[in-house]
Amino acid sequence: DPFSYQNVRIDARADNRGLNENSVSLICRYSKDEGWYEFNVGNDGLWQVFVYDIVTGGNYQLLNSGGSTAIRSGKAVNEYTAICNGDTLSLFINGVKATSFTEKHYALREGLVGIGVSSYKVLPIIVGFEWVTISEP
Repeated sequence: DPFSYQNVRIDARADNRGLNENSVSLICRYSKDEGWYEFNVGNDGLWQVFVYDIVTGGNYQLLNSGGSTAIRSGKAVNEYTAICNGDTLSLFINGVKATSFTEKHYALREGLVGIGVSSYKVLPIIVGFEWVTISEP
């Protein structure tokens, strides 16, 4: 059965086996009634942190974004860490902090975790997850 987490750390190692157009997403505090936080990292090093807000109509809202030179682009293996701890959201790429910030507006409290891959331009999406761990921060 799915387990609901309040404070959670998600670590994943993903192997990009396709073209350099893939994104990996780590999701925390997923609730079908409220929404979720989503950490999205493109294989080009660009990253975004979104909230999907169901309460006000079911839309993605950008909370933070930037770029990181820590990403290994192309056909490469990368490690991602997303931490949802209280009102602090943090993202690490290959052990390097990309962002850490306070989010009090939406204040999602607890929910499920998840992972995903996407691409805006290239199909098929070829990404293999070598492992995923879920722990307390």
